[in-house]
Amino acid sequence: MRFAVKSALVAVGVLLLAGSGQPASAAAPLGVRLIDRVVAPGYTTWVTTAADPNLVDRSDQRFATIDFDTTAAERIGTVREKPEYHSPRCGALRQHRLHCRVQVSDLFISVGLEIVTSASARPGTIAVVPATIRIAEGPARALAARIEVGEPVNLVGDGQSRMSVQRGEDFALPVAVTNNSDVHVRGIAVTFTASRGITTPSHYSNCRYHLDMITACWFGQVAITPGQELAAMVPLRMPTTSGPYGDRVRITWQPAAEFAAEYRASDDDYGRFGTGAPLLLHSTTMTPVRPVHSSRPAQAEVSVDDNSRLTTLVAR
Repeated sequence: MRFAVKSALVAVGVLLLAGSGQPASAAAPLGVRLIDRVVAPGYTTWVTTAADPNLVDRSDQRFATIDFDTTAAERIGTVREKPEYHSPRCGALRQHRLHCRVQVSDLFISVGLEIVTSASARPGTIAVVPATIRIAEGPARALAARIEVGEPVNLVGDGQSRMSVQRGEDFALPVAVTNNSDVHVRGIAVTFTASRGITTPSHYSNCRYHLDMITACWFGQVAITPGQELAAMVPLRMPTTSGPYGDRVRITWQPAAEFAAEYRASDDDYGRFGTGAPLLLHSTTMTPVRPVHSSRPAQAEVSVDDNSRLTTLVAR
């Protein structure tokens, strides 16, 4: 199995959101959630927060304090603060604690906590990293990030490509993924990032949509055997005018459990489910598409270099 050599870092960040510039109260929801992650032994991931965008106030100049308890995280690896974010946001890591002070008006704050996971960490091991957030003089709120050690797998997209497409017309984007692991991959998901103006004429029941663009599709019950390739055709619509950065679509494949962990806290980012028939994957090899019989232990992608594909759309 081909694995990229990576350092084992888990960055834990915080996105602080508050509503209307008013002090938080016990009755008002803070709207901040930590995103869970699944990480393979010896590889990199990060835990950030998701929040209700309606609670963001860019003019909020108050400060918030964040305290992380790293005790459980230290059982799966070595914990340290990230040097480039050490000052002035966070102090030094002392006695299993990291204390940070940040301004609420910052929409995304990396508080500088890293976990160097052990290469011998057993898949299925779970570490819960609790955090306490307090905005100004408001009440303290408890959050937690669930970090699970996953079985390492490698999904490979079919590489960068270019397509010639007529402006304003519908076209089919080919998507494909190969299991480059020596184990079955138990369920997969694919996410889409597209230039503004590219839309989707068909809405599938196992896919999510935001502003008429497909954002993610879930194939949680599909297993991929080692060396097998699965593919599908995704209908898209070319915009009538080009965006400032051209017309592009990036697709990224992940094991189902890894995607689900992140998805739980950022559900709103992916939009609504479609109402049509499900999008189906077909096998391009002699091996048929097989169902998933067990979802444990969770699996994690080990190479972020080859699990995505960028397609550049060239207007003709």
